Amino acid sequence: MNLKEKVNSFFRNFILRISIRQKLLLLLAFIFIPLGIIFFSLAYKESVTYIKKSREIECLETLESELKLISLLQRHRGLTFLYLIGKREVADQIKQVEKDILRLNDNFMKNHSSKIQSLLIANIKLNTSPEENFYRHTHVIELLLKDLQDRALSCGILEDTDPKVRYLSDLALLGLPQVSELIGRIRGLGSGFLVNGLNGEEKEKLEKLFKVLVGQQYLLSWTASQKMFSEDVNSEVSKLLKKLKEYEALVESILISNLRVNPFDFFQISSEVQSSTYEVSFSLLKSIKSCLELKKARSLSVFFLEILIFTGFSLLISFLAYSIYVSIVSSVKELLEIADAILQGNYEVRVKFIQNDEFGRVMKAMLRALNRLKHSLNLLQDYKTAVDESSIVIKTDPSGIISYANKKFVEMTGYEAHEVIGKHVTFLFGTYTKESTLTEMFEFMRKGKLWKGKLTGRRKSGQRCIVDTTLVPVRKRGGGILEFVIVCHDITELEESREKLYYLLNYDSLTGLPNRNKLINDIKLMNYPALCVIDISDFNRVNELFGEDCGDEILKQISEKLKFAVKEGIPYRIQSDEFAILFDLFSEEDNEERLFEVIKRVLNLLETSSYSCDDMSIYLNFYAGIVKTKEDREKILSHAELALKEAKKRRQKLLELQIRKEEEEKKHIENVFLLKKIKFALANNKIVPYYQPILNNTTGKIEKFEALARMIDEEGKVIPPGKFLPLVKRAGIYPEITLKILKNVMQDFESLPFDVSVNISFEDLINEKSLKVIFDMLKTSSMSDRLIFEILETEEIESYELLYRFVKEVKSFNCKFAIDDFGTGYSNLENLLKFNVDYLKIDGSIIRRLPNEESARILVEAIVDFSRRLGIKTVAEFVSDEEIFSEVKRLGIDYSQGWYIGKPEPIDLIKDKFL
Repeated sequence: MNLKEKVNSFFRNFILRISIRQKLLLLLAFIFIPLGIIFFSLAYKESVTYIKKSREIECLETLESELKLISLLQRHRGLTFLYLIGKREVADQIKQVEKDILRLNDNFMKNHSSKIQSLLIANIKLNTSPEENFYRHTHVIELLLKDLQDRALSCGILEDTDPKVRYLSDLALLGLPQVSELIGRIRGLGSGFLVNGLNGEEKEKLEKLFKVLVGQQYLLSWTASQKMFSEDVNSEVSKLLKKLKEYEALVESILISNLRVNPFDFFQISSEVQSSTYEVSFSLLKSIKSCLELKKARSLSVFFLEILIFTGFSLLISFLAYSIYVSIVSSVKELLEIADAILQGNYEVRVKFIQNDEFGRVMKAMLRALNRLKHSLNLLQDYKTAVDESSIVIKTDPSGIISYANKKFVEMTGYEAHEVIGKHVTFLFGTYTKESTLTEMFEFMRKGKLWKGKLTGRRKSGQRCIVDTTLVPVRKRGGGILEFVIVCHDITELEESREKLYYLLNYDSLTGLPNRNKLINDIKLMNYPALCVIDISDFNRVNELFGEDCGDEILKQISEKLKFAVKEGIPYRIQSDEFAILFDLFSEEDNEERLFEVIKRVLNLLETSSYSCDDMSIYLNFYAGIVKTKEDREKILSHAELALKEAKKRRQKLLELQIRKEEEEKKHIENVFLLKKIKFALANNKIVPYYQPILNNTTGKIEKFEALARMIDEEGKVIPPGKFLPLVKRAGIYPEITLKILKNVMQDFESLPFDVSVNISFEDLINEKSLKVIFDMLKTSSMSDRLIFEILETEEIESYELLYRFVKEVKSFNCKFAIDDFGTGYSNLENLLKFNVDYLKIDGSIIRRLPNEESARILVEAIVDFSRRLGIKTVAEFVSDEEIFSEVKRLGIDYSQGWYIGKPEPIDLIKDKFL
């Protein structure tokens, strides 16, 4: 219902039902009540102002006495300071000041009486230091100044509506007392210190007070420059400013020029300036009091004037209202019959206009309102038809019994209207809808509130139907609930699609286990999550040997075993051959011990079980990494995968990674800093190759070099690869390093008569852009036949097919191929034949043990023997002394490399030494 309709309804239901007399009385009420409120609020405001000004005037007297007490305490502080440093002649002055203090203290400041009593000369201990006495006085003065400010705030002087009163009060009660306190401190400390002369510490104290005083003087000068005060007040403030400047000049001469001044003269001068300050304060307080008394008198006058105006206006309005009543009562009688007919709901009534006056215009307005009402009723009927044709509509009584169901309801549910009318809504929605949702809806019905939500209904066939529901209460005229209208839209297909999408996003389609995305969300819900990531060792071999269909079947069998074996946690499939189990450790001690028992039991089950595929039984090996944490939940999955990686590296079935957050954050900061250095070095050609010579053990000549990456930092320091290459790999910029090193190597050795080897990693092999750049450089190079590519023998090589294609391609450019660190990994002799390897570089961990371990010598002899038979040259790494070098030559290794042969050096030194 719009605003006009509400006005028309009010007009029909109320105004037209009362008599003209009542209308006039109502009009008078509408006039007098607001006017009365306005006049009485104004009068009340003036009375409040009168009372407030009276309180402020009374408060000013107290504040003035408190200012006097503060000034006396400031003087007492200076005199007692002189007294305690040996100037006993001030004792009579102290006694006189103390009499005045006690008089004011008894009358106004009883709440600080004990503190003030303690400052009297009779209560000061003989061993009290002058400084201690000074600061005790200062503490009490600061309390009184704070009390002065609080008292001024509480009685409203500092927040007075008159700007003049506010500024005068601020100056008299806050600004000038602060200036006076600073002068008092300078007076007391300065007089005392001048007795024995100023030392460095005393001078520093006075300098600090002097600087604050200068700042306060500038603030006072600015306030005076605003011309907000009367000429008398401005004149007094100007005189005070002049004295302050003269006083500041004196203090400055003492501090800077070491002017010698008699302590008593300085005390007297300071006291005069301080007295002038208080005289201005008291003068300002008198001005404030005069201003407040003026406002108080004005408020009283305005109060009586407003009462007089309201009384006269009320009499005038009452006379006019009576005159209007007498003039229109006869015309109104003729309209009553028509008005009564309309109020009874007879909207077809015809109105005969009486005359062309205000009453005639009123009747026209009534006709227009009546026509709009008819139009609104027609619109409501159209709206009802529109809703019935587009939505499912059900009506119920206040208790939920169905009283109406439209055609759309019949089409959706299959029920005829008469089959559900008289039954409770739970007949339709009680079977499939959650009990909590129904409880919530019924609670809203009980309270008579609008409710929105989703309900799951039951069709006549028994199938589910999901509807987006809006429950609207329809109220009686008295406010009670007449009925509820339930408007529904069928969203069954949408919800089923949403459920399917949720399943696809959060569950693995092959195994039916929750996936990585579901795991990440579930971790957030755990109180104390513990995560175990399980990997199938060499599962890609299973796919290669038996086919992906067989691999998928095995993955299904593993997932079924996990579902069966894991009761304490939730199993997930997070990658092709990786599974995870998530636990929530409620009780730390018991569950942590049980956690490892469960995981060991699961691993044992997985490894002892056989997996069937094409009538074959296959046994698998598994590795697992586990992490538990309460705080670092967002990183628990990456930590668990790191634990798994470490377990595979150590060949350990189960490994727990302990999270040390502080160490990790420190390491993270170091890595961020180092990564910035690496990127800077890349951008500025500061990652360069150093070359280590390789000796031909037969000829005794240096024939080859290995290019080793070095980083030169901003200070020119050489950073070895072990410091930065691991981070480079994790950051994904290793291929950039490889390309940078290869480019420099091809430039450095373009015209040199040596072979040179460059290290290549699996990260380079999977980077198509890097491979293209490498092959393009080989096409234009004249030294490709002297270039050797070395790759580390490691299980990190995930696809030997990629490596095979790379070797085949570089061999087409007459490049050679070497396997680095041979003997440390799980060497595959089939790959040696397939890759057509030119060099085997025997790992230094084996070479170092040759002089002392027979097993190392046997292993090297075997490597040398099968390498010679296959036509592969061997290189001994980490030849660090003559004893190892002798063993290497004795065993028939073709080449030697190590610090005994030569350390890695830049190209300029290599040219100087070997050309």
